[in-house]
Amino acid sequence: MGYHSDVTIICGEKAYELLHGVCTQHNFMPGIAQDGEFYVLRWEWVKWYEEDACFPEVQAVTEVLRKLDDTDAEDATYAYKQFVFGEDWEDNQIRNNSAGARELCDYYMERGIVGFKNGENICSEEEAMEEMQSVKIQYLDDAIERLHYVDGKSDWIDLRAAEEVTMQAGEFRLIPLGVAMQLPEGYEAHIVPRSSTYKNFGIIQTNHTGIVDNSYCGSNDWWYMPAYALRDTVIHKNDRICQFRIVENQPKIVFDEVAQLDGKDRGGIGSTGIQ
Repeated sequence: MGYHSDVTIICGEKAYELLHGVCTQHNFMPGIAQDGEFYVLRWEWVKWYEEDACFPEVQAVTEVLRKLDDTDAEDATYAYKQFVFGEDWEDNQIRNNSAGARELCDYYMERGIVGFKNGENICSEEEAMEEMQSVKIQYLDDAIERLHYVDGKSDWIDLRAAEEVTMQAGEFRLIPLGVAMQLPEGYEAHIVPRSSTYKNFGIIQTNHTGIVDNSYCGSNDWWYMPAYALRDTVIHKNDRICQFRIVENQPKIVFDEVAQLDGKDRGGIGSTGIQ
């Protein structure tokens, strides 16, 4: 039996802390982003089960929603749909409390990130996912903190050290980041230091910008930060040391060789001076 579920919860900090505990307990973390004062949590999966099989994902999400209802969280709203292929919609729910979360939920529904409104399917599954890129991710172990947007002020996502690292001044290390990913077709990842990396740890990234193309996508294709220490330092597991984003690949280009360029000459490197 084909089974599809889609859950989006938009909530404030209080409800988020509550839900994070439930998700951690079930080891079933959603995608997490932050939009202003609200957190956006989203689960989506399609699986095939035997007719009488247990649905562990559904049980986990049901407990999350029940926890919200039991506590009457005033800073949360959710949209929830479940679908069994070949049958009608089994369960459609909208729960609204705070006006701010409700407005944000409407915004996400209008963009198709939540695929239904008021119990009615408003777009296809393809349209619902058009605004979001799915990235398969493998974690080194359960102790690695799951990736998420930290404060909603940037679309860069922080990466963490996967083990405790002690470095002496002048030492080079490949610091494991505890993740491997299968990027969407046509995308690559750029990894750079955080603005506070040198201040906090005294290290610099030796390649300045790390490029991960989508062919680096196997179970042993772990991500690393090549680091050079300018002072003695200790980096603890789960310390945030760099960040990444995914970008579309460069379009194919053709080089047209000419004897001389016809653009305006600026005068070469350093032509604008130092003042």
